[in-house]
Amino acid sequence: MHKIILASIAASLLAVACTSGENNGKVTGNPVPVNSFGAAYANAVCDAIVPCCQENGFENDVAKCKSTAAETQAKLDEYLAKTPSLHYDAQKAGNCLAQYHSIAAACGKSEASVEDTVDCNTFLYGDVQLGGQCDDSVVCAPVAGGQTSCYSTTNDGASDAGVCVTYIVGDVGSNCGQPENNTVASCDAKDDSLFCDYETKKCAKRVAVGDTCSTSNGNSCVEGSYCDYNAKVCKKSNVVSGEADCTAIGNACDENSACDYKERKCVAKKAVGAACEPDNDYALCEYGCDSTANKCRANKISAKQCKEGVGLD
Repeated sequence: MHKIILASIAASLLAVACTSGENNGKVTGNPVPVNSFGAAYANAVCDAIVPCCQENGFENDVAKCKSTAAETQAKLDEYLAKTPSLHYDAQKAGNCLAQYHSIAAACGKSEASVEDTVDCNTFLYGDVQLGGQCDDSVVCAPVAGGQTSCYSTTNDGASDAGVCVTYIVGDVGSNCGQPENNTVASCDAKDDSLFCDYETKKCAKRVAVGDTCSTSNGNSCVEGSYCDYNAKVCKKSNVVSGEADCTAIGNACDENSACDYKERKCVAKKAVGAACEPDNDYALCEYGCDSTANKCRANKISAKQCKEGVGLD
């Protein structure tokens, strides 16, 4: 979903479509008229997360969750009024909210992400064609079978200036670090055996333990290993109480451990319900350390979401 809508609306609510289904593996929903978006956004998701809240032992206020529909609608209306060149696609909005509903009903445990869903990124769209100047992805015109984005042309982080590009499924040698013919490759779109080497700006195969690795990207080594930036060699991910400083190395901990930022080493993950410190122990809990309850959650729905109806963490 467009980043402003995601930030300003999804941050205040969970989302849903009232009816959804599967179409060749794609989650689909009923068309949602623009003036009904707020209600559709709140109606079903608030009920969908009730079991998630119960599993975590959190107080749940469904009525308060649903009462935020008007606020959501107002934010969307205000955004569209400020950007009159944008178009709204009711069917894609319905599909996007159906995807939100699916994620909420799974208590956030599914690997699906609304940010990876084409319909969530294109139910609001503009008319700027590929290669055209942009300051935000939402102004880019959609392309058939692909996803457009505003690719920044500056490196200083001070400007959103860019050009509209479309992302393609990457293969070895595909251009990933900068646009080429208005396309940018997504190296891991097909599988996780590839990564983007930011030095060569090309998709490359992740390398095995013992092989030379790229220090430009923390994902240059195969699953279960990490790149030792000093030796520039892939090493097996640390077991519990590993010797390396995991705060400075991506993927340093294995699947059964996580980085303790106080101890600066890999330690065993905490059990569901265990006490935790949100600022330090978030990764030590499988589904995060709840910032309100100060305990490891059984799923990704937080105490604040259950009580106030705000978006998925």
